[in-house]
Amino acid sequence: MPVVTSISNGAHYDFIIVGGDTAGNVVAGRLADNPNATILIVEAGVGNPEQIEEIMTPSNAMNLRGSKHDWAYKTTMVKRDDYERIEKPNTRGIWW
Repeated sequence: MPVVTSISNGAHYDFIIVGGDTAGNVVAGRLADNPNATILIVEAGVGNPEQIEEIMTPSNAMNLRGSKHDWAYKTTMVKRDDYERIEKPNTRGIWW
């Protein structure tokens, strides 16, 4: 599947996938099995992540907290008899 880095006005796609996370990319990959399909994946973030060293290494994600690359997501409290999740910050960096 060719990579499109910019979209021109009037461009048309057979499928538009919002969110290039794991599931979005799996769906796009399966749709790309059809060589005649055109697919657009819309993902938030910077347009040139390979040029920003701070976000290139996943193990550095915790060092990005509070930086301009931190989207400041937080999980919510979940407490059940069989499961508990505490509130904590989650840094959104780059995912390849």
